[in-house]
Amino acid sequence: MAHVSYADTARLDLAAAISIIREYFESKELFELAEKHVFNFKAEMRAKEQLLQDNPRLYAVRDDGYFKDVFRQYRSFSVHWFIVFYTYEETDDEVTIWFVRSSKSDYSNTIFLVGK
Repeated sequence: MAHVSYADTARLDLAAAISIIREYFESKELFELAEKHVFNFKAEMRAKEQLLQDNPRLYAVRDDGYFKDVFRQYRSFSVHWFIVFYTYEETDDEVTIWFVRSSKSDYSNTIFLVGK
């Protein structure tokens, strides 16, 4: 069973994602719905983390577009309207979650900063 850890960037991104979800629904004065979506986001993240512990190679290595010349082999999955980027080190049996980005954002610069 692989160990899953979060980089500092991912911890900050998770907090920002929760804030974005909450702000979106609260701006429409849907306060109860905001908390429901935050709860669902956290639950889905925990479920995906469990999947990664059981099978870290579940998601394919991204080698297209921005990821062609990146040093690390990033994998990704979706949670709510966010994309989570992670790597798997087979030698350590370690999954590291690096980033949580909105599916609408341009994440190319972030990947290159850490990846090279």
